[in-house]
Amino acid sequence: MRKKYDVVVIGAGISGCLTALGLQKAGFKVLLLEKNKEVGCPFKKIDVTEEIGLDNIMRKYKIKPLLKTNVSFWHAGKECFKYKSRIADLYFLRGRVENSLERQLFRQAIDAGSEIIFSANVQIKGKEIKVGKNRVLPKVIVGADGTDSMVTNYCFPDEKRKIIEGYGESYKSLDIPIGETHIFFDQTHLPGGYVYLCRSPSLATVVLGGRKGADSVRLKLLRKVNPELNQMIGERTGTKIKGKGVLSNLNNRVYKNIILVGDAARVSDPLFLYGVRPALISGDCAVEAIVNYFEEGHSLGYYNTFLENKILKTYRLARICRHIFEKLNQKEIETVIREAGRVNDVFGLDSVFMGYLNVVKIFLFLLREDFIEIFKLGVKIMKVLLDKRDS
Repeated sequence: MRKKYDVVVIGAGISGCLTALGLQKAGFKVLLLEKNKEVGCPFKKIDVTEEIGLDNIMRKYKIKPLLKTNVSFWHAGKECFKYKSRIADLYFLRGRVENSLERQLFRQAIDAGSEIIFSANVQIKGKEIKVGKNRVLPKVIVGADGTDSMVTNYCFPDEKRKIIEGYGESYKSLDIPIGETHIFFDQTHLPGGYVYLCRSPSLATVVLGGRKGADSVRLKLLRKVNPELNQMIGERTGTKIKGKGVLSNLNNRVYKNIILVGDAARVSDPLFLYGVRPALISGDCAVEAIVNYFEEGHSLGYYNTFLENKILKTYRLARICRHIFEKLNQKEIETVIREAGRVNDVFGLDSVFMGYLNVVKIFLFLLREDFIEIFKLGVKIMKVLLDKRDS
């Protein structure tokens, strides 16, 4: 059997369901293909993401977060500072449960008229898609099949990837107030990584991300060497979460009539690998590009421009920070956290991140208090940046 659709979306996660919903509402015939038997990541958890650029998307697609907060605590060794930002964090429920983010979007997409095939064994054959014994002929294909994307590999087989491992545990609660996010850095025991904790009224989550060794054994070790982290988790038994993020050299997300979105497009934040915000934004950009393609005859390549303007151009600084972060030792990270707290107390970190303050001015301010340590750290960072430029 051979069926025709305007768009086939491969993957019914956040970005895939949002893309299907947006296109179906715009009047196009959409088929979703999902390799699993149901929608939702296999682990019930909280995902935290910044709200920047999400207001219109959340209104348009009727998305409801678990919680909106702006308080976080940043820890390294004995150093810690409280960051109360003007930019809110959003807590989203994830998983195969009612009202998870992906199921909110999926339910709306189906109600709007999208079709779905579960347990789909998908192969791309030129302009056709083979699904079991059936053949589907779409005008546009959307690859939304995650970090291990078959579609991305089909389009860009020479892509170079760097894996950031993820492990976590979900609990009914933690010994932190509702709406507080805590981030711990330990370059000795979790190099190039971090631990974050968050708690909503109904669920709490602990997540580890690192270049290697993000697992239950590593979490036990971190709890052993960090009494504060251990106290926050307590004697609770959690439900295990596994995952990974991808850092990639991909600089194009369009191949012929195929568009990549979400994790398949490698649009996660390079520093902390946050994926929800870019998944939502990339899906919305795909809707705009595909509608313009059908209705105005525009190239699908404009999708790359939309992504660049809405998220990717802001990642340049994040990539630099990621590179520096991976080269610093624990003592240097502790210095960064301590001095970030000082800058926050005097100037406010929001002013720094939004570019209102000159970096040289901040550096001179820090030198007044601790000249030798800050000077050494500045030299180390400059060396890292110069080595990166020459490599």
